[in-house]
Amino acid sequence: MPFDKQSWKDAILLTPFVKWELAKEKLKAKTLYGALAGSALWPLVQAAQGDPTAVAYALGSIGAGIGTNLISSKIEEWKNKAEGETDIAALIEHEIEQSDDLRDAVDDVLNRLDVLQNAIVAPKQVSDKKEFRKVLRKELRDLGNLHRFDLHLVIEDGFTKQRHDARKHYLDLFRHECRLLPQATIPVDPMISKEVSLGQVYIELDTTTRVDAKGNRLRDDRETLEKAAEEVRGKDEEKARLLPAWKAAETTPRMVLLGDPGSGKSTFVREYLAQYAEEAYEADRNIPVLITLRDLVPRLNGIKLTGQPDADRRARAAIVLEQALRDLSEMYKAAAFREDFERALTAGRCMIAFDGLDEVPQNARKIVRETVQDTLLTFHISQAIVTCRIRSYRGKAVFDGFEPFYLASLSDKQIERFVKAWYREQAQKVAIPDVAERISD
Repeated sequence: MPFDKQSWKDAILLTPFVKWELAKEKLKAKTLYGALAGSALWPLVQAAQGDPTAVAYALGSIGAGIGTNLISSKIEEWKNKAEGETDIAALIEHEIEQSDDLRDAVDDVLNRLDVLQNAIVAPKQVSDKKEFRKVLRKELRDLGNLHRFDLHLVIEDGFTKQRHDARKHYLDLFRHECRLLPQATIPVDPMISKEVSLGQVYIELDTTTRVDAKGNRLRDDRETLEKAAEEVRGKDEEKARLLPAWKAAETTPRMVLLGDPGSGKSTFVREYLAQYAEEAYEADRNIPVLITLRDLVPRLNGIKLTGQPDADRRARAAIVLEQALRDLSEMYKAAAFREDFERALTAGRCMIAFDGLDEVPQNARKIVRETVQDTLLTFHISQAIVTCRIRSYRGKAVFDGFEPFYLASLSDKQIERFVKAWYREQAQKVAIPDVAERISD
């Protein structure tokens, strides 16, 4: 009987994964991924030991892709080294650390044989299944191949392919919208393509918060912050080691990002959200949401408040939810994700950026500030960023419980990096004979 896809799947023994921790120990694997890969590939090694043509036939039967030759050569090598699954698991773990191509080929085999999908149902208890998924998801994230398996590793019951696709559609379009460059303000040569993404030219921004050599923050009173800002404006970078804006956002649950006009507040937030979206494809990860604060004003002007604090708080929070749902349908064309999106937002499973407080009319800033804080309280949202110009962040605009950070002006080196990135991206899209000269200028 030929060793085809069905024979191969039948030969994969996943029963040990009923007690998956013991299975990993038995297979002498450092990771669940290695244990599963060893269980999947050992039958192919056994087949190769008896019939040299079995490998090509088996890989052909599952429609293996571009990694077929690599897997074939490795099986040929392993059949003379391995005496059992334990050896294969150890060999795989060692070699995928050295070769991304091999990891990709192994991933392809695991997917085509439904190995992870079948292994997930092996643990008997629901709690064991969830822990199995949690551990495996972390391993795959560390390996950099989680995106190939995330559909099988969600924790929520009944998470269908349709819901997965709807979530992915939203995140893809959200990321695209965040990275669209507003080039009306950027001089563009008519011969140059305008299709440059923010992610291609983005440069790291710093705050004016000083840190020591270990990254610990120093005094951050306003006088110190302004002095640090002046040192950077004076191009004296050696005097000030500054906290990157990205690090500030990652370590500050509620943050106000302040800066001068054109300093990069909105640009930073959009790139931060775009990268956040790239890590949010799993069903149990928080989703990114962007609210442009001026869009809330017309609805807030017409809101009818009762004078009852709890009811008014919920009413203001509902305005933000309505705006987010409208953007979901109209801007991101992701109406199919509405139910899961609303469930995630109202359960606090999101990261929200509220952009452009300074663009809100002065007489509306108090109610907008209250609305933002009511939203975070009502939906139990733990991570939020607000952006505003420095001069507008005073009086009724100031947020309680938010830590302010000031964007430092760009240094000469940062400006140089942006210019080089901009022209290099343009040069890749169309022929620009004098691109080097333009970068120099």
